[in-house]
Amino acid sequence: MYLAEKEQFVIPTPEWVSNNEVANEVAVDDKQGRLIARKQIESFQSSLQNHVGSETGIMDQVNDNGLSEFFVGGAYIRRIIIPANIAIVSKIWTKERFWIISEGEVTFKTEMGTQRVKAHYTKIVPPGSKVALFTHTDTIWYAITGATGTTTEEVEKQVTADDYAQCSYPWDKIEGGDSMFDIVES
Repeated sequence: MYLAEKEQFVIPTPEWVSNNEVANEVAVDDKQGRLIARKQIESFQSSLQNHVGSETGIMDQVNDNGLSEFFVGGAYIRRIIIPANIAIVSKIWTKERFWIISEGEVTFKTEMGTQRVKAHYTKIVPPGSKVALFTHTDTIWYAITGATGTTTEEVEKQVTADDYAQCSYPWDKIEGGDSMFDIVES
């Protein structure tokens, strides 16, 4: 989905201030905050579905034209080249990953908040989340995680999920804690 106007991007795209600025920041173990942010990302997915017929935007086309994968010593490395003015939503990742944005400017929303960053940028992203993003310029983005597979299909089974119930969250480890499915009404 090529978007000529950033205003069409449902997730707010703040002006760039610094790579450390996080709008609506949420702590990793803040169940309520993460569920609210998750709901916003899912709303964005619905908008993409209605607009382009896919809840991931044109992620498949971007992957076909700009994805390189590397399998190195138990690490899975994805390098994706995303053209400017693209909005996409990732899959749910079950494992922690390390991001490197080596080129470009992008706004992304995760369960931890919304950020607009410029290359060179790095971040560790917790397991059990997905990302909605909009590229302001051509962007090169790396995602690195541990995986034992040696093919895309094997690794995807290890590091992605179809449903949040397949993931573990900090609040799941609290004995007698609430169910993660007690979604907050906003």
